[in-house]
Amino acid sequence: MRRNWERQARLMTKRNLIRRWADRLLYPVPSHIRARYLEVHDAALSRIERAMRRDYYSPDADRYLAGDEGRLHLAGHVMGRLEQDRSRVIPWLDSARTLAGARVLEIGCGTGSSTVALAEQGANVVALDMNRRHIAIAQERCRALGLKPHFVVANATEAAALLPEDHFDFVIFFAALEHMTFEEREIAMRNTWSMLRPGGLWVVIETPNRLHFFDDHSARLPFFHWLPDEVAWEYGIRSPRKVFSNLLESEPRGAETPVLLQRFGRGISYHDFELALGPLCELEIVSSLGRYTMALRWLRRLQRFTTLKGRHQALLSRVAPQLHPAFLEPWLNFIIRKP
Repeated sequence: MRRNWERQARLMTKRNLIRRWADRLLYPVPSHIRARYLEVHDAALSRIERAMRRDYYSPDADRYLAGDEGRLHLAGHVMGRLEQDRSRVIPWLDSARTLAGARVLEIGCGTGSSTVALAEQGANVVALDMNRRHIAIAQERCRALGLKPHFVVANATEAAALLPEDHFDFVIFFAALEHMTFEEREIAMRNTWSMLRPGGLWVVIETPNRLHFFDDHSARLPFFHWLPDEVAWEYGIRSPRKVFSNLLESEPRGAETPVLLQRFGRGISYHDFELALGPLCELEIVSSLGRYTMALRWLRRLQRFTTLKGRHQALLSRVAPQLHPAFLEPWLNFIIRKP
């Protein structure tokens, strides 16, 4: 098994290797965080891979996973995402409030990489996802590592009804808001805000910002975030991302078109948060992931002059100077503290 993972590791591109080294500089991991990492043995890797093949890729697992793209995708789900969550997200969250002993509601746990990253730090995690097969993988992943978070299969709009007596120190939307309809998003945001204890932290992670000119989440096309659903559906067939364009070609266009697009993932913006939570100027933005270390702050300043995305963000800040910079970054990653 170890040799198999070594072969998959060699498939990493030079760009990914450079990114790993950059992460060490930009996202330093404190020793008390690293000390809590669980060792992921070969037996655990095998269990997670089997669960992924059975519940994520089936029935086309063998065909897709025979190619380099499939093997890299599998390696990312089995271990790569956990490594990224450990190095980038967890130190940032812990810098705002310790995760050890914290009550955490995780919305959008997916196949459980982020759940492991939270739970191994000593957080008491309630992990929610609407996809039953993904929850099954997350449960197997946690069992393989000896962790026991509480899993709930439900739409995020049901969280308050299913957990009416629970109050949390963290509510985390982990790559989730972009997959909800507008109505679902508004209900989920309002209800989970009420589930926070005073001083609790409401967190958004890895949500694409529709204010930016390029959709590198779903369609990988310029200006796609800005298109109305009808145009996005027709034009999305031209996406270079085959899994996306094939979905649009295979599904007949109809009343469910907006929902199918949203389930795949569309950008959102500060307007959604203001409608759900009230005036943004009255919210305490604790920090954003893109600026939480000094190295990242200097990098963002440099990018404002040297990259197209950075210049676009600078333009947005001139158009809407009243907005916190966290709402103007290409990806929304921020923490709000409840009074």
